[in-house]
Amino acid sequence: MFTFPFTNFAGTSPFVNEYSTTFNGTDETVRFGNAFSYTDNLSVFCWVSTGTLTTNTSLFSKWNAGITQRSWAIWITGGGKLRVSVSADGGTTNMKDYTDSAAGTIENNGWHFVGFTFVNNVLKLYVDGVEVTTSKGGDPIVSAIHAGTTDIWMGKDRNYSFAYYNGKVDEATVWTSTVLSGANIATLYNSGVPVDPSTLSLDGTLSHWWRLGDGDDATTVYDQVASADGTLSNMDASNYTTDVPS
Repeated sequence: MFTFPFTNFAGTSPFVNEYSTTFNGTDETVRFGNAFSYTDNLSVFCWVSTGTLTTNTSLFSKWNAGITQRSWAIWITGGGKLRVSVSADGGTTNMKDYTDSAAGTIENNGWHFVGFTFVNNVLKLYVDGVEVTTSKGGDPIVSAIHAGTTDIWMGKDRNYSFAYYNGKVDEATVWTSTVLSGANIATLYNSGVPVDPSTLSLDGTLSHWWRLGDGDDATTVYDQVASADGTLSNMDASNYTTDVPS
């Protein structure tokens, strides 16, 4: 089985980031199954470099509107803004829906580090290591995120066929137990250069980490921390590219 060069995350060799994963915006996804259902103290981050986006696209999510199984979703809007939604009960009435209120900076503009933190009704969005001011399409009390039973997807969500992501993704992480602080997130951003998250002493627990190219093969992106491996759909090893954040 051919795999792309693997970097030992345990620290026995230097951290090298040589590959990212590209999505065509039409039919390419990575599916993780119903691998986890964190409801609080959740931080989700990844590196993105988008192509042209004409509508809201689903970057990374546990979200199925078709059967009212919404938990959390990271979107990039057609205007190149970060958007994050979290639901308390799987529906839209009890759903926070925040969008970066600044002019869109993500679309067709190189690599950016994006994500969110959530703890007990407090949702924060971050772009390039800095918390962003948000406009709120919905802001009810969400004490905890709906656990849900739907699968986790990258490149689209479970339900919307029009929401395929067009661009690249690299070094995705999920942190739990304690929400990451602003200083932690600035450390992860590292002035635009990815770092080995397993070597950092941050507030949260690194629960999942996908290299998205390095150490992966033609069918699977491997979870470097746990067992939430992702299965490539309509993709293969040719989707791994040497265009990486640096």
